[in-house]
Parts: sequence; C-alpha cells; structure tokens
Amino acid sequence: MPPTTGTEIIRGPKPDEQATLAAVAGFLAGYCDPTRRSYATDLRLFANWCSEAGIGLFAVRRAHLELFGRWMEENGKMRSTVARRLSTLASFFRYCHQEGLIETNPPSTSVVPRWTASPAPSASIATSAVPS
Repeated sequence: MPPTTGTEIIRGPKPDEQATLAAVAGFLAGYCDPTRRSYATDLRLFANWCSEAGIGLFAVRRAHLELFGRWMEENGKMRSTVARRLSTLASFFRYCHQEGLIETNPPSTSVVPRWTASPAPSASIATSAVPS
C-alpha cells in the first residue's frame, strides 16, 4: 500500500451524473411527502433499470418506457402500479423538457399503458433490451 500524504482525492459524481441528480432533486422539490417519497422510489427503480440496460437517463426514448412497463408487468407488478410509475416518469421527463435539460420529451404523448391488455412482445425482443 503506497504511503499517503494526508490529502486524499475525493471524487464527486461525473458531470452527467450531476445533471441527473440536479434534475431529480429539482423535480422532487415540487412535491411534499408522501408523494415525494413515492416519486423518488419510482425514479430510482427506473434509473436502476436504465443503468442495467446501459441507457443514460437523458438518452431515454419512448420505447424504453414501454419496455420498462413490460418488465414491471413480467415481474408481477399490478397494472395500477405500472400506470402510476409510468405517470411519474412522464411528469419527470416533461419537467426535464421544460427546464431545457433534454431536447425531446420521450413520452410526448400520454404514457398511459395502452399495451397492458395486449400480449407481451416476443421474448427475443424483450430480453435483448431489458435487464435481467
């Protein structure tokens, strides 16, 4: 182990992570508990899903939101939970678009899970983009 000089380098988040954290904090600041906690959970789950899929939060497209919804259904989440989480994400991305953080709003049309009554996409399509 190399000797230390008493000064340690502390690394903060990368610039893209800082922007993401600032966006999430700004979005959540507009809500009171328990809504803020619920929205924070929804955003954390989606951010983790994106991370596992190798997708940056500001690179999300509508297809990613659709796949996330399918993934939640396949993991036993109730349709009402899926709809609520997608609604949270729609509000978050609308906020990011209005604040100029993203150029296009992925769910620019309603993200109501119109697909909940339809069969899931074939396994080869879903598993290629969805983290396991």
